[in-house]
Amino acid sequence: MKKIVICGNYGGSNTGDEAMLEGMLESLRDKAEIIVLSHDPRHTKKHHDVTSEQGLPLGIRSFWKHNLTGLKRQTMRIFKDADLFILGGGSLFTDEESNRAPSMWAKQANAAIESNTPLVMFGQTLGPISDKKSKELVSEIFKKASGIYL
Repeated sequence: MKKIVICGNYGGSNTGDEAMLEGMLESLRDKAEIIVLSHDPRHTKKHHDVTSEQGLPLGIRSFWKHNLTGLKRQTMRIFKDADLFILGGGSLFTDEESNRAPSMWAKQANAAIESNTPLVMFGQTLGPISDKKSKELVSEIFKKASGIYL
């Protein structure tokens, strides 16, 4: 059975993102083994009845936690073992609320690319992005995607 990893702003903080995840799970549940990378894996597992693990760190505290506890190695193994990586949207690639957001989500996408796992961008809303480097980064990530479904 194929392994699909889904990553996005999951873990209970945004109702719209949670609804998008539920829709993806409904259409994929019988077709593949699914792992959802989440900010709060316990919440995701409980509310969506799916295997869930911590995504790559997005902030300084989670970066140190991941590296010191071995979670980073475990998460990278998930990327490498996957047959498909879906970066599920909402408004991930915008610097309207945080100028760090595009690079944080690009980090997840790049992990899939570096693991030779096909990347699909699903339900993404792009922008606004005002920072030139962020625009270039997002453009490069989307060019490397195997599929884009906005």
